[in-house]
Amino acid sequence: MKLNRNFYFIIIFGIAFAYALYASYHYDNIFRHFFFLVFGLIVLYSFYKNLFDLAGNYKSGKTLRNDYIFKSGIIIILINASIFGFYELKLHSKTLLKASNHGLYADFKKNGQYIIKSGRWASKIHFYGNYKLQNSIIILDKPYFDEILTSKKLKIHNSLENGKSKLKLFQLDGNEIVREKYSFEITEDNR
Repeated sequence: MKLNRNFYFIIIFGIAFAYALYASYHYDNIFRHFFFLVFGLIVLYSFYKNLFDLAGNYKSGKTLRNDYIFKSGIIIILINASIFGFYELKLHSKTLLKASNHGLYADFKKNGQYIIKSGRWASKIHFYGNYKLQNSIIILDKPYFDEILTSKKLKIHNSLENGKSKLKLFQLDGNEIVREKYSFEITEDNR
């Protein structure tokens, strides 16, 4: 019965940890570190406790009839490692262009993918997708993100501010610049 309880702990908290990990790549949450700590410690404690119980049974010559707990723990760890690896590859691929303004941060990667984070400091929503760059026009695969970024097309354009030229992203409607006050300052350009 004790091993069954460990099995349920591993499954329930392992899936909860996987969900919290997945959600952390899509939404900022000021409590996410607390969730990771609590769920992670419970899963690791149950997994390692079960691992040592199984090792003791093996050394004493008993069969490993409850090794399904160990195998389910390995599967949960692999699922979490896969989620982590998938999103970390996206986040750390080489940047072509970065822009920000009004709580929105856009990171256009050299591989044709983008990451857009939008919202207040503790509650940003993360958008992932693909884009195409045609001359100085960026065409996104989604038509709407939030109240600030409402266009599928962005134009890289020089803008004069206080007598200085700054490279910015402007939203387009057709070929017309719209919502000029919601332009985004380009902070990194590796074109």
